[in-house]
Amino acid sequence: MALTDQSYRTGVIALLLMIFSIISFAQDNVFNPKPDERLFECFDSTYIETLIKTESVMILYMNFFLDSSYFITDIPKGKEIMITDIRTVTIVKMKKDGKKQFFNEDLDPFKPVSFNVYKYNFTRNFNQKSFYKLGDTGKMLVFYSGEELNNTFNKYKNRLVQ
Repeated sequence: MALTDQSYRTGVIALLLMIFSIISFAQDNVFNPKPDERLFECFDSTYIETLIKTESVMILYMNFFLDSSYFITDIPKGKEIMITDIRTVTIVKMKKDGKKQFFNEDLDPFKPVSFNVYKYNFTRNFNQKSFYKLGDTGKMLVFYSGEELNNTFNKYKNRLVQ
């Protein structure tokens, strides 16, 4: 049974449509991520919904930032680094009386699963890591530099699309 030019073209078109559908489906699932519940603690739901519709990659980044913008490590002994006590970091939302609130989460043990970096006014730097002492635990919270974080996010995003 020989293929005619018409049946060959139809087969190629069907194959291309199927490939584009699969790619489109994969990208929709990747770039329409479900917002992490911690985002709603800090951002208005209307803002989140707008991002989902217009900038879904931003939701992907915000979710990524919640869990991947930092790591916990032991404070190095005998090494001079600029380190800020996390208990001096203010909470983004002030009290109703206008007074500042400071970091008040339990530090021993520190719980990254429930930790919400968007709740606090951390100072971060594009070119270098930022360090925060976790009270008297002997540990510190280290934020990746903005440059490192952007590179890591782009690699993460590219892996999702492949």
